[in-house]
Amino acid sequence: MAETDGIILGSPIYFADITTEMKALIERSEMTAQAIGSMFKRKVGAAVIAVRRGGAIHGFDSINHFLHFGENMAWVLKKIAVP
Repeated sequence: MAETDGIILGSPIYFADITTEMKALIERSEMTAQAIGSMFKRKVGAAVIAVRRGGAIHGFDSINHFLHFGENMAWVLKKIAVP
């Protein structure tokens, strides 16, 4: 993650939320990023979810909170102008 230009996180939605494995990845990588300092600064991030029933908004929001946490990886989205 430290050497990439961007990160795409994806998860199926089970019981109206992302999987426990994705939650663990998000929590551990964020704590590591804080310890190292600015590991995710100015990186592009995107969330992808697969859903059949309810929980799409909550799952998408869970991943996006990680992408916007601290040094905000998704700053590029604000800079892209859609004609």
